[in-house]
Amino acid sequence: MRVELQDGMKYGVFFTLRREGPMRCGLFVVSAYPLANSNKPVAVTGEMRFNTALGLVLSGKRPKFPPR
Repeated sequence: MRVELQDGMKYGVFFTLRREGPMRCGLFVVSAYPLANSNKPVAVTGEMRFNTALGLVLSGKRPKFPPR
């Protein structure tokens, strides 16, 4: 995921989502680092909206990112 902070710095963030209850997920940040060129893709997988990934995890499914 790409995140832009209030000061304008852009970061690449890699994380895992884990279902912790019927309507609760835990998010664990694996790695985060500043992006030198924000136009380059952060990862080699395709894109997925965070809400889509969250909905899949909460429904007991594993999110499968589309190929790039």
